[in-house]
Amino acid sequence: MLLKCKECKKEISHGAGKCPACGCKKPFTGIQVLSKEIKDWDKSDIKDFTKSGGVIKTNLKPVKWFFTSIGILFVVMIFIGLNEESKLTPEQKAVRAEQREAKEAIDSKLKEEKKAIQDEKVKEYAWIAKGKDAVRARLKDSNSAEFKDVYFFRGVDNFPMTCGQVNSKNSFGGFVGFQRFVSGGSAALTFLQNEIDDFPTVWNKYCAK
Repeated sequence: MLLKCKECKKEISHGAGKCPACGCKKPFTGIQVLSKEIKDWDKSDIKDFTKSGGVIKTNLKPVKWFFTSIGILFVVMIFIGLNEESKLTPEQKAVRAEQREAKEAIDSKLKEEKKAIQDEKVKEYAWIAKGKDAVRARLKDSNSAEFKDVYFFRGVDNFPMTCGQVNSKNSFGGFVGFQRFVSGGSAALTFLQNEIDDFPTVWNKYCAK
């Protein structure tokens, strides 16, 4: 295989240690070698692909035999399974059918439960976002809001709440420090720690885990 020397642009064997024309010790780039080999690989039917020079050595036989063996094994397993099934008595076939139905029912139930959990998580994330928006609506400077330790929780009566801490700027442009909040998803159902005297009671009722 001939490649152009990166220095003098003359074509020389890709296995050459240096360019005989200009003396360049590393006449090719890795991109040159790989591009040429890949192009040749696509155009020819080479089964045992080995290039000299110690750069790339690839043998396709093990890979081909591996996938061929997997295919043969799969076919054999299917044949064995069908053969064993044909030898079963009607009673044994009925038992196997019941077992398959039971397994399918369990798998279906697990799938439904997993989906329900995922749906619930999506609702929780949406409720948290809604709670943060409600908190921002109660602040002097909503754009300065910083949140931490925010979580979804169902407190008394299973009512959904967004709980956490928020820090924001006051009328003078200074941060007041983090304070806890409880939000039921609207400004009217949102309470900041420094706004009400009974905040500990509200927190314990709706956010205490």
